[in-house]
Amino acid sequence: MYFVTKTKLQNFIFENLNITDIKGLVAVCFVVFTVTFLFEALKLLQIYFQLRVRQDPLSYAKTDTTVTDRSILLTPLLIPVDIQQIRKQRLKYHFYGCLSHMINLAVAYFIMLAFMTYNVWLGISVVSGATLGYYVFAAIGNQITQKFTAVTSKNQASTVDSESNNTSTQADSTTADSCHM
Repeated sequence: MYFVTKTKLQNFIFENLNITDIKGLVAVCFVVFTVTFLFEALKLLQIYFQLRVRQDPLSYAKTDTTVTDRSILLTPLLIPVDIQQIRKQRLKYHFYGCLSHMINLAVAYFIMLAFMTYNVWLGISVVSGATLGYYVFAAIGNQITQKFTAVTSKNQASTVDSESNNTSTQADSTTADSCHM
């Protein structure tokens, strides 16, 4: 196989979908460009669902409604009312992630088939759509990843700090007790 610059395509992706003139080829190139551009957004959506599955449950769980003080200092101490609610939330985002993966796979194969026509103009449409899509959506993806990672790392850091404080307190009390014996 070799790359061609023809304006006619026979049986493009589907049987009897024939492109016979340059106007049709431009329309198909625009559709392929748009699909490839949006494919990058779909990948971002899948990353979002993965981050939501791994999200700290205290950041989205419903808490006891009788608590009236919701200050920033007490928010980490609020405990979810129902563990089932957390499981449902994670299962929901996992299902959305699976659905997103299925759509990503189907779109990726469509893009591959378009490229495998070995038409230079369709190849340029695929590459330019993916490049522009990555340029636009990768920055958004980095912001979302940093947002969820920052919340998780803050919670983990506070947990590690409290555990190290507990450990040092226990060590101090053990030392004090061993001295008095």
